[in-house]
Amino acid sequence: MNALRIAVAGGRASFRQFMRHVRDAEWDERPGAIVLISGSPIALYNGLALTGERALDDGLLDEARRVFAPRELSYSIRFEEALIPQGDAFLSERGYTCILANPVMVLMDMPEPLPGDPTARIERVCDLGGLHQFRRIISAGFDLPLAEAERLIGDSQVDDPAILNYLVRLEDEVVGAGTFILVDGIASVWNVVTRPAYQRRGIGAALMQRGLADAHASGVMTSMLWSSEAGFRLYERLGYRTVTHVRVYVPPP
Repeated sequence: MNALRIAVAGGRASFRQFMRHVRDAEWDERPGAIVLISGSPIALYNGLALTGERALDDGLLDEARRVFAPRELSYSIRFEEALIPQGDAFLSERGYTCILANPVMVLMDMPEPLPGDPTARIERVCDLGGLHQFRRIISAGFDLPLAEAERLIGDSQVDDPAILNYLVRLEDEVVGAGTFILVDGIASVWNVVTRPAYQRRGIGAALMQRGLADAHASGVMTSMLWSSEAGFRLYERLGYRTVTHVRVYVPPP
């Protein structure tokens, strides 16, 4: 499987696995798009994920309106540039606004060794107490209301061997977190965050290397992620390479 196929397959498979733990969520694969409905008021968690099997056209946009308007949910249209190269121009001409444009990166093998904070203690979240702490740091780190973190990060994640949530502690203080979702032979990295006061101390590097080591121990040797601007340099140093960009658009009011 080439790097682009890993990026696309990993993104879809990990989102599907994640949505299984969101109460009343829906995942509907249709010609040309996957319909994602989380019930969240946040557009990023509802919408159409375009697959490239059908050209982006007004019919797909009408389909999205028919799905989400009756539910009164904000929604988005997402796609990988390599699959829908005309997507930016098409949606911009129709008044859609881009809210996310991130590199999609792939690591094909073991990461490059990087120094991490030797005092950092990285723990797998294995119970609801740990999951509550995990939700709190994700809420703070991504400016996500705690109620939405509780909705989206379902209790049943702690029983899913495919979802590895981690907390990073210095002494007794939680200073970082992240998720690895292992599906179809790909480790997809989500929600890597370090509290601002502890950034640039090797917390992210230590977390990434632990998650990738656990993935490799499970027989999963390839990894993908959507990179933020803040994390891009770290991921490059670990050996990840950009294969395309993901674009997320919201419709005009």
